[in-house]
Amino acid sequence: MVEQQANEEFLSDAKADDQAPQKPNTIAEPAFVDSATAPAVDPPADDIDSTAPRWAGATWEVDAFDLPSTVADLFFDETFFRSIAEHLGQSVREGLRSVLVTSLSAGEGRSTVAIGTAIAAAATGVRVALIDIDLDTPSQSELLRLEVETDWVTAIRQGERIEDAAIASIEDGVTLLPLVLSGHRGLPITPTEIDQLLEQLDGCFDLLLFDGPVAGAWATPQIAAAVDSSLIVRDARRTSPSEVASAAAQLRRQGVVGIGVVDNFCG
Repeated sequence: MVEQQANEEFLSDAKADDQAPQKPNTIAEPAFVDSATAPAVDPPADDIDSTAPRWAGATWEVDAFDLPSTVADLFFDETFFRSIAEHLGQSVREGLRSVLVTSLSAGEGRSTVAIGTAIAAAATGVRVALIDIDLDTPSQSELLRLEVETDWVTAIRQGERIEDAAIASIEDGVTLLPLVLSGHRGLPITPTEIDQLLEQLDGCFDLLLFDGPVAGAWATPQIAAAVDSSLIVRDARRTSPSEVASAAAQLRRQGVVGIGVVDNFCG
């Protein structure tokens, strides 16, 4: 059984764990988008500042993401989902703009938490981008069973808009920016490329959710310096509360203001 609890300003409880993908989802590239065929995206809440729409729209779209069963089964409990959605919506209205999801080690469930959090936030009408920025083990496209043509690193390296790598889910109201390391022929992602990604995303969405690397990765301080808040996902079988406290203190030194902890109890 998996039970998670989060303690901070926008999560009160959570449950999740990563699961291997199965059948790929089909991505459609709209040739032309007009008022009759444009994705039906819920407008942001009235008191969310949605000025300066620099985002040109995702080049790719799907009807709905093929969510991992852990997200569907655990995040979509009606009472829990309503609670987390309300907390997220209120936090965005109060100024929350970006969240880094991290953990002390791989396999603690941070990608599932990132997906569920993004879906819940979007349910309140918030414009959400989910960015796979786990530079060592990116997994969002695999978890969501997507066969992607490109990713945000390729777009940056080829001088294209990052919108050309983005995949919008019409039903979920979430835009994914995937990362697929196999397409980069061993060329490491650089701090400059991360800066370019962050710069291009600035002001484009109401909430940016970064499915990030582990807390000790080289890129974490750079990402942490650019976000408002962070969620630390902990597998209670391997990561102690003192280790989480140390990671939280480090994130605060790197510039993160709000820290949430998602405890993943497996037994």
